[in-house]
Amino acid sequence: MIPMEAFRTGMDQVELDDGRSFLIAIPEKALADRIVADRGAGISTQKELHEYLLADLRIDPANLRGLDPARLAEIARHYRSRRVKLLADLITRLSKGAR
Repeated sequence: MIPMEAFRTGMDQVELDDGRSFLIAIPEKALADRIVADRGAGISTQKELHEYLLADLRIDPANLRGLDPARLAEIARHYRSRRVKLLADLITRLSKGAR
């Protein structure tokens, strides 16, 4: 079960012209949710996670480098999930290599 703090972190509220509003996950949150939900992936290392993101989820490498490492680190703190921590560390490493 995902802690309530993890649910709230990484959500944006969008307001429509007619006054209605809804919550939508930022890309970092959506990816963290996906990784947590996919329990059968067998991810235990950054290398396995990177392969999973590229091969299984078919995420473009440039899009991975475009994710915000600080946001992912914050999301990882709230999730208390080893996989989300691996994701935050991987994105931090990839973003440093892109410079």
